[in-house]
Amino acid sequence: MLETSPVKTGLCGNIHECGVPHFLGCRINAASKGMRDKKTTPCIQGVAMSNSKMTVGQGLRRIKKLKGLLSEAQQRASSSTTWADDKKPVFDFAEQRKLRADHQAEIVRIETAIARANASTQIDVGERKLYLAHAIREMQELKGDLAWIASLNLRQGVETTTEYVYDEVKERNLPQTKSVTHTAVMSEPERVKEVQNLRDKLEALNDAVETANHRTLIEVEQPPQADAPEAAA
Repeated sequence: MLETSPVKTGLCGNIHECGVPHFLGCRINAASKGMRDKKTTPCIQGVAMSNSKMTVGQGLRRIKKLKGLLSEAQQRASSSTTWADDKKPVFDFAEQRKLRADHQAEIVRIETAIARANASTQIDVGERKLYLAHAIREMQELKGDLAWIASLNLRQGVETTTEYVYDEVKERNLPQTKSVTHTAVMSEPERVKEVQNLRDKLEALNDAVETANHRTLIEVEQPPQADAPEAAA
């Protein structure tokens, strides 16, 4: 998921002297330590402002997991809103509400980073060059087309039905046969062919998008984090 470094050197090559693991684009507190070399850059004392780096595919998987965690926190919070006498609920409402909000905020940050990448990254689909955002929306429309064409009523041929009609002379209901000829805008073989063409287009787009998702890197903004307290000398 998130690319962190176990040592005090981030992906950006900066020397970490403020005690907090950083990601790409970190700003470290070099001034407080008297560090002036070329690999250090200033940061705000006590706050690590950083970005995490991942692929679009990793971001999508992370979003899926976060939505599950958000749902769980919401359920726990919803079951902790009231209680009788001293029988307090197992979970604290405020804590679960904050956890839900934290998951929600991370989802928004990742989705924003993915949206930026989709709007700026181009992919090759056959002879066409498309932005990821365009390809994704085209896929959505193709899925709608596929479902619509597959559900069309294409009744064709002659349909014979039997109805009972009251005969006033014989004073009873008598069977009466009717024939109706139905004509459709396309035949079943034509529908099968059109559905397959739509599936082929959808598959080509999906393959290109999936490949790009595994290669396209995004930077997800992270909230400010308080530095860990320094150990006593």
